[in-house]
Amino acid sequence: MSKKKPDPRIPLFRERKEPKNKDKYIYGTENDEEKRNDTFELVFARYLSDSGRNNKKVSTRTLSVLTGISKSEIHYYLHGERRITYELLCAVCIALRLPISRQEHLFHKAHIQFLRLFLFRKSSSVNQERADNIQESMVYQAFD
Repeated sequence: MSKKKPDPRIPLFRERKEPKNKDKYIYGTENDEEKRNDTFELVFARYLSDSGRNNKKVSTRTLSVLTGISKSEIHYYLHGERRITYELLCAVCIALRLPISRQEHLFHKAHIQFLRLFLFRKSSSVNQERADNIQESMVYQAFD
């Protein structure tokens, strides 16, 4: 009889230990030179290595199950053989439950513009119309 593997679970950010050092948590180092030399592949691997239960590594298999991205495609991204798209990077951030600070850094290293849009919709039809116009006019562009 084969044992059924439990469903993968990534803990919520609030369920994790509070990071002691913000720079080390986001960039992996406090050294400015090392921060500048950080690449998307290193950041992606680092975030995978401590996003699981008890700050353990999330396997490519687990990430594949959570995002729908194939294991081989994740491998290509980890080794810099392909560029990740905006949509797939969003799926990775959601699956790993990354806080905003880590999301911004990951998007920056992937050379994809990170957009946060907070729309507070009120009962006023003017505010609703303005919010809808802003949302419709948003264009996601990659930058190099």
